[in-house]
Amino acid sequence: FAKAKGIVIGISGGLDSTLALLMSVYMCDRFNLPRTMIHGITMPAMGTSNNSLERSINLMKKLEIDDHLFDVNEEVAHHLDLIGHDGITKDIAYENSQARYRTLALMNYANANNSLVIGTGDMSEIALGFATFNGDHMAMYNVNSGLPKTAVRNLTRHFIKYYPEVSVELEDVCNAMISPELVSSAQSSEDFLGKYEINDFILYELLANGSSKERLVYLITELFKLNEIDAETYYDRFLR
Repeated sequence: FAKAKGIVIGISGGLDSTLALLMSVYMCDRFNLPRTMIHGITMPAMGTSNNSLERSINLMKKLEIDDHLFDVNEEVAHHLDLIGHDGITKDIAYENSQARYRTLALMNYANANNSLVIGTGDMSEIALGFATFNGDHMAMYNVNSGLPKTAVRNLTRHFIKYYPEVSVELEDVCNAMISPELVSSAQSSEDFLGKYEINDFILYELLANGSSKERLVYLITELFKLNEIDAETYYDRFLR
């Protein structure tokens, strides 16, 4: 019904976008569609590391999709100047301007090429609200929305046997620190959110078992060897 002729994915070199790319390639192979219908776009900005950029380029080229590199530094800097931001202070506007500009570029490129934007945000990020509103939380179809972060990592590693040509890149992305890279490559998501393994456990226990706070705090202390105060902090932070 959408009459789309292609799909557009923002490739960051991180876990979520890598899995979205792999599933899209698998879809093309399964249904005998050309991989070039996948338009991969990597958009380095202020916080992007060389490792992530190199990974994203290698993934697109080795998987033989239609690959593009849009350097958005100048555009983001111009936008920050437009809204009166000094372009130096690394606050929430500094971070979100990068994410929102990337989504703007993806959406407009998709319109220009009769394509759908494939979302990459996973279930853990959606549950925790750890996404940029009107940025990476938006897409025309999201393949990761039902997968917690721990499953994203395991499934990405599982794809190595299907696509050994990118085995090095997939191992790298699975072993790399999880980071939005909006401030720097040293920006850790888990420093802010806590460990995804524990958050995903809380997510499962709440949705599947309807566990109470008392039960969850007890389970966290037993399974993850945390004290009761730290376990309560995880629970309270998750709900907040």
